[in-house]
Amino acid sequence: MVPDAANFTASPGETLPPTDTLVTLTYGGNTAVYKFNGTNFIFDSGTNIIIPALAPNQVVDYSVKVDLPAGTPLSTDTEAGFSIPIYIFKDLDGDSRPDALVDEPTQNRTIDRIYTGFLKLTKLARIIDTDGTTEVQSFTNDSNLLNAAMTNGRFIEYKITYKNVSIAPVGSGNITLNAKNTVITEDGDNTTNTWATEIAGKISTSHVMNSVTQTFGTTQYFPAGEQAGTTKATDVAKYEHTPGVVIQPQAQGDFVFRRKVN
Repeated sequence: MVPDAANFTASPGETLPPTDTLVTLTYGGNTAVYKFNGTNFIFDSGTNIIIPALAPNQVVDYSVKVDLPAGTPLSTDTEAGFSIPIYIFKDLDGDSRPDALVDEPTQNRTIDRIYTGFLKLTKLARIIDTDGTTEVQSFTNDSNLLNAAMTNGRFIEYKITYKNVSIAPVGSGNITLNAKNTVITEDGDNTTNTWATEIAGKISTSHVMNSVTQTFGTTQYFPAGEQAGTTKATDVAKYEHTPGVVIQPQAQGDFVFRRKVN
């Protein structure tokens, strides 16, 4: 039993792990550690894992531990998981490596995928002119572009997209990474948001009534329901969006709200 990448081709949404990733296999009191060198998993320490005999329908347990190196990117940035192909095979030539099926036909591959986060959240905004329809600045996360186009009377529309970046499992006996009980909170007056900040007693932007759209679920408005005013107390200073569904692998949704620049 070994991790091996020689005959592995990554599918969309997955990639082999970063160089220096350690994979530890444990079975029957023996442990083998392999290090990924950027091309394949090289034996590093311990004892090769050998199962002397395996009868039909016999079940044996083994464990796999993966240690990713420092600086490993987030899966929510790359939209890819790290795949560790594990082979159990009959080693006919004694090289401790699975060969092509034509040479070593008795083999089975399991892919253990590691995700450094799997629910991706993206926030973009665009600027709409005072007529409420003409787009002045398309959706972007560049604050300089948004600030340049944001003048009094125009509208800023925020779009928050959430996506489960994990791959849907194939076959049986797999673990599915579902995102449950998801809640998205947009507070307009904190260290990262200023759209509900009061300046000289006046809120910087005001909620546009009936402007919220959402793929799933419901949205709550704070402090006192959906309202539009010129202060935090009389306007919407915080949105709390609850999709209310299980976000399955590759599923995604949007939450959109619009504010008028004061």
